Amino acid sequence: MKDLKSLENHIRNCKKCPFNESTDARYCGGVGADYRVMFIAESPSTSGGPGIFEPDANFSSTPADGLFKKVKAKFGLGNCYTTDLVKCGIPNGKPTNQKIDNCLSYLKQEIKIVKPKVLVAVGKSIKIEENGRLVNKGDFVAFLKQKLGTTIPVISTWHYSYVRRFRRDRKTYEEQHEEILKYL
Repeated sequence: MKDLKSLENHIRNCKKCPFNESTDARYCGGVGADYRVMFIAESPSTSGGPGIFEPDANFSSTPADGLFKKVKAKFGLGNCYTTDLVKCGIPNGKPTNQKIDNCLSYLKQEIKIVKPKVLVAVGKSIKIEENGRLVNKGDFVAFLKQKLGTTIPVISTWHYSYVRRFRRDRKTYEEQHEEILKYL
């Protein structure tokens, strides 16, 4: 836990991106003390704005976040570690290649500290923008495997906002979470 707090402080003081100078809405995961599973979302659910650092609000600020928490809890995964690929709120909600490259070392450090048995990509695809236009929409699992170069199994679930917004089959969504248990 001490190493995660140190990493969180380092992220809080990050100056790698121009956007970081206009916001303090940075997150180092920090949600959950069960390290068997690490859920990795694309980017924070919320941006508190300049001067606000609310790690606990990251995965509890929207109704979709509530669905995510409820389904995780149903399968005994409610306290599993949850983090983001990109570590601070993004103005348009989509990461850029540069932002990902700037944050990747932080995610690798989190994985090294947490030592999960399985990584779960929250969402089937990753959407990356440059100058306000989509440049990449690819498989999130393949993306993480390639960027992280890890031997830890990487699987995925639908993104909770996708399930809620498009009223996707909740049973299938729950089955995806049940699949995680096979790795524990």
